[in-house]
Amino acid sequence: MEPVAILHTDETGHVTNANTAAKRRMGATSGRRCTDLIALRDASGRAICTERCAATLATQAEGCRESHGTSRGAAVRVQCVSMGRGATILLQADPLPEVSLPLSPREFEVLALVAEGLTARRIAKRLGIKESTVRTHLDHAKEKLGARTLPEAASRLGRQPSVAAS
Repeated sequence: MEPVAILHTDETGHVTNANTAAKRRMGATSGRRCTDLIALRDASGRAICTERCAATLATQAEGCRESHGTSRGAAVRVQCVSMGRGATILLQADPLPEVSLPLSPREFEVLALVAEGLTARRIAKRLGIKESTVRTHLDHAKEKLGARTLPEAASRLGRQPSVAAS
């Protein structure tokens, strides 16, 4: 299992310290805003973390906020805890992410066809769309499902995965 990334911020959300796991995952962290480093998104791609998060959390004596979403293409769980005048943020892999919005009908259809073993080219022909559009639908489906690969995304639909469209 991937180690937990830990960031410490000041009341404005700027990182003051980070552990090795955070630095490996995000690169240079010191002085950067936590929202920029984590860039947490929900299943529809909307930002979960905002510039106001740190300031709001800093006003709460013992505040804590937990969110699930995607960060840098991976499904993650983020916990932000008020710590004095700043916050401590824990970011870890989320093996079973909560998908707040379902796949679009077309994303589901395309991913189901991949699970049946069709290639992106054959799916495009069957649906009368461009192959690049098929790949876009697959990319969106993977992100919404918090999957890194097509077989992983297909398995989350409860289907036998296939690597044909890879």
